[in-house]
Amino acid sequence: MPYRGKFEPYEGICKMSINVHENIIKAVRYYISKGLTLEGACGLAANQFRESFYKGVGFVSTRLERLCVQRYRENRGITYTDKTYTEQVDNGKISRSEFLSPMGKHYGYGISQWTTSARKAGLYDLCKKTKVSIGDMDTQIIYTIKELKEKFPTIYKYLCTVKDVTQASNYVLQHYEQPNNWQTMKEARADTAKQIYNKMKEVGTSMGSINNIIARERSYAKIPYKETSVNNQKFSTMVNNAGLKGCQGQPWCATYQFALELEEFGKAVALSHWNMTTGNYCGYSVFETEAKFVKAGKTGKTPKVGALVIFKQSHMGRVLSVNKKNKTFECGEGNTSNREFNRNGDCCAVKTYSWTDSKIKSFCYINYGQSSTSTSTKTETTTSTWSGKGTAHCSANGVNIRNTPDSSIKTNVIGQLKAGNQFEYNGETQSNFVKIRVMFGGKQQICWIHKNYVVYETGTKATTNSTTKKKTYTVTTDAHARKYAGKEYATLVSYPILKKGTVVTYLATVKAKDGVDWYRVEINGKKGKKIGYVSSKCLK
Repeated sequence: MPYRGKFEPYEGICKMSINVHENIIKAVRYYISKGLTLEGACGLAANQFRESFYKGVGFVSTRLERLCVQRYRENRGITYTDKTYTEQVDNGKISRSEFLSPMGKHYGYGISQWTTSARKAGLYDLCKKTKVSIGDMDTQIIYTIKELKEKFPTIYKYLCTVKDVTQASNYVLQHYEQPNNWQTMKEARADTAKQIYNKMKEVGTSMGSINNIIARERSYAKIPYKETSVNNQKFSTMVNNAGLKGCQGQPWCATYQFALELEEFGKAVALSHWNMTTGNYCGYSVFETEAKFVKAGKTGKTPKVGALVIFKQSHMGRVLSVNKKNKTFECGEGNTSNREFNRNGDCCAVKTYSWTDSKIKSFCYINYGQSSTSTSTKTETTTSTWSGKGTAHCSANGVNIRNTPDSSIKTNVIGQLKAGNQFEYNGETQSNFVKIRVMFGGKQQICWIHKNYVVYETGTKATTNSTTKKKTYTVTTDAHARKYAGKEYATLVSYPILKKGTVVTYLATVKAKDGVDWYRVEINGKKGKKIGYVSSKCLK
C-alpha cells in the first residue's frame, strides 16, 4: 500500500521489540498451511504488523489510516475511531463506494492497509458474502492469501519458496505493500520479521491436529470434566468469546465438539470444517449442523476417525477410533453421563457403539487435511517394490523426515537430515512433500520430506534395483572421503582418508560447486560398508 507514515513517525527507521500476539501466530500458521514457507509467512506478517501499527500495537484488522481519520475530521467534522468507522461500514451508513474511496480519495484499512479501490473491493465483497464484519481478523487473513493467489501470483510463488526471512520481508514490502519510500523501511520490517520468525520457532507452526482433539476428548473423559451447574460449562464461553453463539444453560453436546475445534484450529478453520461462516453459524444445534454437512455432501453411514456422530435423540459425539473387525467405534461426548447413553447429562465421556446401533442417524465427515490416530504411523522400510528415479540431497540442516506427508502432525517425524544428506526419490509427491528413500538410523527408510528442501541432482542415477554390473574405481592417491560432493563438506568418520589402491564401487556422479565431478561411492572395509563422495581426480 502507499505508505504515508502517519501511524508512527519513526516507523521507517526504528527497530523495536514487538508483541507477537495470538493473531500474528494464527496468521503465520494459516499462511504456511496455504503453501508459504515459514520465512515467507513471517515476512508477510511482519509487513502487515507494520502497516497497521499505531501506538505500540500492530497487526490490527480494524485499523483505519490515521490520515483518513484526520481528513474526515477536517473536511466533514466527523471524528472516527477504528471501532466506530468499522461499525459504520458494517451497518451500511458508510456505503461500499465510500469505503472504497473515502471522500473520493484512497486511504488504507485493515492489517495490510488495503488502499486502492480494486483491492479494497475484494475484501469488502468477501466480508459481505460471508456475513462478517469488514474488520473480521480471520477473513482478512483468508483474503490475504486469496488476493496473493489471484492478483499477485508471482509474489505468492516467491513466498512459497523463499528461505531467507529478510529477503521475504523486503520482497513483500517492495512488491505487495508498494510504498514509495520502501528502502527506508526495509531494515525495521526485516527486524520485525525476524522477531516473528523466532517466536514461531518457539511456539510451532502447526495449524492443529485431529489427534490433539482426540487426546483432549479422552482427557476430559478421564478427569471427568463436569458442568458447574445445570448445563453451565466452559465450552459455551469459549464459543462466545470467539464472537459466536454459545448455549450457556442449554444442552451443550454440539457446542463441546465445536469448541474443541475452535481451540485447536482457530475460528476460520473450525467454521470451514463445519461448512459454516460467522454469519450462519449454528454449531450449537445438532440437526442444523447435520443439515450443513448434508448440503455439502459430507455424510454417510460408516464411522471414520474424526467424524461427528449424529444421534436420532438430538445428541452429538465424535468418532475417536474405529474397530473394523468388531464393527464398533469409540465416541467422545459432552453433556452426557459416564455410563449409559444420555443426551443431557453433566459431563464428558468416551463410549463404545456398534456401527449399526439404532440410535445413530448419520456420520458427518470432516477433512482435517492430515492423518489421524486410525492411520498407522509405522515407518516404511525398504522393499523390493521401491523403484528409484534419481538422486537428490537435503538443502538445509535440521529438516524433518516424516512417515506421512503432513507437517501438522508432530508424531510422524522420524528424524532430521542435515545439509548435503543424500537420498533417492521415486517421483511420487503428495501435497508439498516428496517421497524418498534414505539411510537413517542404520537402515533404509522410505519416508517423506518437504519439497522446499529437495535439491535434485543432475548426472546421477538411482542406485537401487539395478540389474547392471556395478563399476569399480581404484584410488590413485590418498584421498578424502566426504559426506557430500565438495571440499567444503566434512570427511566420513569411519573412512576420512582412503589410501592409494583402495577399491570402491561407483554409484553416481555429482558436480561440486566448483564444477568438479565427484563420485558417490560405496566403501567396504574393516569398518563396514559406508557411502561417501570422492573427487573424480583421485579415482581411476
